[in-house]
Amino acid sequence: MMDERTMKEETEKARRWNTVVFWIFAAIFAVLTAAVCVFKYQHTYSPAKWANDRENRYKIVSDMLERNQLAGMTEAEVIRLLGSEDGGGQASF
Repeated sequence: MMDERTMKEETEKARRWNTVVFWIFAAIFAVLTAAVCVFKYQHTYSPAKWANDRENRYKIVSDMLERNQLAGMTEAEVIRLLGSEDGGGQASF
């Protein structure tokens, strides 16, 4: 049988271990939450992002297409949504 002092030491050791494990999981959760938020922000369409970050447009195209039905829009509506052409000429594919 354990004496009272040993039992208190074991209880305190278990409590410290539980605290350490809790904070490890809390830190992992915080990092994952931040990563998801950053990913979501980087992949969310906004007209300002589209206009100002031409090199990363590929990240927001899916969100833009989900939010806007381009088929059936007039050219003026598409230009209002996306802005005028960047290259100053015909689009090449």
